[in-house]
Amino acid sequence: MKLFCESEKFEKGIQLSPVNEHVIKATRMGTVVSMALSGWLCSSEYLGGWPSVFYVFGTLGLIWGVLWFILIRESPKLHPRISDKELKYILKGCPVSTEQVPVPWISMITSKYFWSISASHFGIAWSSLTLLTQLPTYLDTILHIKMENNGLLSALPFLASWVFTIVFSFFLNTLVTKNVIALVTMRRIAMVFGGYFPSIIIISLCFIDCNKNLALAIFIIIGICLGCPFSGVMNSHADIAPRFSGTFMGLTNTIASCPGFISPLLASYITNENHTISAWNKVFIIYSAISIVTTTIYISCITTKIQPWNEPKKEDNKEIKKNDCPKEEKS
Repeated sequence: MKLFCESEKFEKGIQLSPVNEHVIKATRMGTVVSMALSGWLCSSEYLGGWPSVFYVFGTLGLIWGVLWFILIRESPKLHPRISDKELKYILKGCPVSTEQVPVPWISMITSKYFWSISASHFGIAWSSLTLLTQLPTYLDTILHIKMENNGLLSALPFLASWVFTIVFSFFLNTLVTKNVIALVTMRRIAMVFGGYFPSIIIISLCFIDCNKNLALAIFIIIGICLGCPFSGVMNSHADIAPRFSGTFMGLTNTIASCPGFISPLLASYITNENHTISAWNKVFIIYSAISIVTTTIYISCITTKIQPWNEPKKEDNKEIKKNDCPKEEKS
């Protein structure tokens, strides 16, 4: 989120998409480590088994928070350990002054692009969080995979996602840089692979019964596809409203957080005391339907053009404040 909030400090024309992608992709690696470690902790006797997952990751979260407050500063020039060379390099991408204007809430939330991005963000979150929260249960109740192996196997789709995303985003960004495809085409291609493909592939789980190897292969392919939106919707905020990309991302991310509790509740309701293949097929069909609808909304509506409400209005000039970004001294 910090990266999105800082987007407005870069000069117009600088492509932040690859930077955003590399930062966001790190979440996949965190998922891989946490799921693999969680499976091992649950099967161990350390701190009582499954409670140790909360103790360990809660402690790690506190340590991370302390490091964040120690290391992070509001701007590069305020950091006590930055070198002059690094500071000058960073400031090359910073304008002499940056206008700070009130957030155009009405214009933002009434924009069709806001809702198309929100819908797609919701759909991708539903896909990812359903896989994240329900895959261990499916492996346990349907495929009967032991807990010590469950965590590692559940992490495989996210590991595949992380590896593939690096290659996929590099390939698409190269095509954009060489003017082979337009940026908006890149966003649509990413969402075809990241939205439509998983929704089609997951339906195949309805026809394989209890074939463990085939099921795991399908989940890994789905995980690979779910890495593609990092080159799609996850960068659209900065495309159309770089000045307010942090706020924009915060709003859509709030909407996208809803699947974190809706999806597990729905899956639990459907499979409650009924962990059968037919019950899980309903979960997969709902997954597919949401992904198809939200992806279609995004692809049919999206643009990469900066929106008029991103720029300050002339009559609001008296409310504009200047950023403290310093003018680079001549050598």
